[in-house]
Amino acid sequence: MFAAAYLGNAVHVYNFYTGECPPHYKYQGHTQKVRSIDWWENDMGFVSTSMGGDTYFWDMINQQADGGGSYKIQELEFVNSAKA
Repeated sequence: MFAAAYLGNAVHVYNFYTGECPPHYKYQGHTQKVRSIDWWENDMGFVSTSMGGDTYFWDMINQQADGGGSYKIQELEFVNSAKA
């Protein structure tokens, strides 16, 4: 599996060998462009961060069984306290 930012604000996870990206591996929620993606140590999910600083934790194992969408387990928003 590998993850890639898609259309700026989504993350799609692909099967490395087939190139397929099933609908339940399309993660949306960011309002700005995805800046980084980092897989969990156990490869069962990942964290994505956007240019605006919002951070999503995506659990690939506990998704809805009917493929009705991805499962976002937590959303964090970091505010830059430094003033210009």
